[in-house]
Amino acid sequence: MAKTLLQKSGRLLQRLTLLTFGIALVAVGCAWYFQDHIVSRLVSEANRYLQTPVSPQKITFSLLEDFPRASVIFHDVAVQESLPSNPGALLEAKKIYFGLSLSALVQGELIVDRMELADAV
Repeated sequence: MAKTLLQKSGRLLQRLTLLTFGIALVAVGCAWYFQDHIVSRLVSEANRYLQTPVSPQKITFSLLEDFPRASVIFHDVAVQESLPSNPGALLEAKKIYFGLSLSALVQGELIVDRMELADAV
């Protein structure tokens, strides 16, 4: 009897592990598939709110960088001043981190719940 109970609990644990791994694999696959859409939407929203172009040299997307948030990282960013009377850079930063709500992403929304600048002037 004890052996049967042990076997059943072992199978249950094995199934739960496979289910958890499957869910994680689907989540990573969806994030990879939609990363270009997420990044382009974030860039267009940033440009719209700032009313001036945001020009990163490189953009990366990660689910692990700022877990449990998804993160978009702009590398070597320049934001130009929007006033013609004041040309030049409004902001220059080595990195800008955007933390995105995973639950909002699953629902099709883009909610930035954290933003961090690194080496900014």
